[in-house]
Amino acid sequence: MSLRERIEKDFTDALKARDERRLSALRLFKTDLKKREVSGPKKELTDAEAAEADIAIAQESLREIAARQHADAMAQLRGNKGSDRRTKGKR
Repeated sequence: MSLRERIEKDFTDALKARDERRLSALRLFKTDLKKREVSGPKKELTDAEAAEADIAIAQESLREIAARQHADAMAQLRGNKGSDRRTKGKR
């Protein structure tokens, strides 16, 4: 089974299971593979090229997730500090 076929099967399984996280990730992979096929001279990517594209997408997704988590943690810290100041002033 080629990588493309595997992604299609996983996509179908995720649809049936209504797994939004997997669907989102698989949509990213499918979209990027299609973009690379259209932009390049070849009609279809080899499994090695597709795997390389998937790795790049995964790395970018991890960077975005880490940035979001960092921003959330910072916002939470700012919120906690602000509430500490309010309670100290009311005592």
